Amino acid sequence: MLPSLICLASYPAVSEKREEGITDFCLRLSILQVMVTNVTSLLKTVKAVEDEATRGTRALEATIEYIKQELTVQKKIALCDSV
Repeated sequence: MLPSLICLASYPAVSEKREEGITDFCLRLSILQVMVTNVTSLLKTVKAVEDEATRGTRALEATIEYIKQELTVQKKIALCDSV
């Protein structure tokens, strides 16, 4: 719908050109819109795959950090108990 609105809006600006020029313009605009949609879809797919692949790594990093924090707490408790 957007390309047709742009074509209608741009018609006065290119009224000197023949009607085929406007048709070509509308066709190119439609093709560009499809290309943008396809690239957007591809980027979303790549991001989803990347997120899936890094999920395990993030889980391991979070687990290691939790263990470090727990060891620190246990050391502090042990120091307090020995005093």
